[in-house]
Amino acid sequence: MSHFSVSDRIAGLDLADCLQSEELSAVLDRFGVEKFRDLRCVSLQDLREVSEAASTLALELGCLIRRAERGEFRRPVAETFSDEIRLVPASTAPTEPPGETIWIPKAVRGLVLSMFQSSARLQTIFHRLGFSRAGDLQGRQYKHFLRLRNFGPGTLQDLRKLIQEIQQAPPEGPKPAPQKNAPGSRRTRSFAVPEAARDVVPYDLPISPALDGALRRKGITRLGDLEGTEYSELSRMTGCGPKSVKTLLALIERAGAGEFNCSQ
Repeated sequence: MSHFSVSDRIAGLDLADCLQSEELSAVLDRFGVEKFRDLRCVSLQDLREVSEAASTLALELGCLIRRAERGEFRRPVAETFSDEIRLVPASTAPTEPPGETIWIPKAVRGLVLSMFQSSARLQTIFHRLGFSRAGDLQGRQYKHFLRLRNFGPGTLQDLRKLIQEIQQAPPEGPKPAPQKNAPGSRRTRSFAVPEAARDVVPYDLPISPALDGALRRKGITRLGDLEGTEYSELSRMTGCGPKSVKTLLALIERAGAGEFNCSQ
């Protein structure tokens, strides 16, 4: 029986600190899997005994292992969040709201944060923490954000506004804001990612270093994170012009057709 192969280099990393689907998280909890080393005792047959989506879960785990080997999880999300808090002493942090906890409706926790309008500073902080989906904010306390670097009352107000928009959003996401384009200009278009391509990791695809860097700066971890992102938003980033957008569109189409497959 074949089990997952995990090198000693990543064995001690926490799986809970890596972005993963809710179903995979539930299965790992059921198996008592906490660190990558625990996957050495898990096989595809084990997954089949607890889930009808065993193949999909195995595919997701295989991708997580490869990303960990590349060093993408050297500073896990939870650890990063704690480190950021320690950088600002409590005595110098702004006044904390009394025990407020962020609540995100379950129906919208899978929405990509880039679908919502937010300040550049807030986007930078989300990228630093590894937050890419609305569900990453679930259960967080505002007081923890207030201890982060460069997070003051103004950014707190932006966060509250964003949370309110997320809470009121429909399950399919917010409607695109009307564009103030000059007469005769093209209507802004956005990425539409097929269901079959949403879990594909873009860094496993043949993309240029410039496009790779642009996607990482935007916090993209899988093609599905691009859903609803305007072409112009990506093309304005350093090293990612119209040619890169065209390349990405072609790769999304190929991924949707099943051309790219992650294996264990």
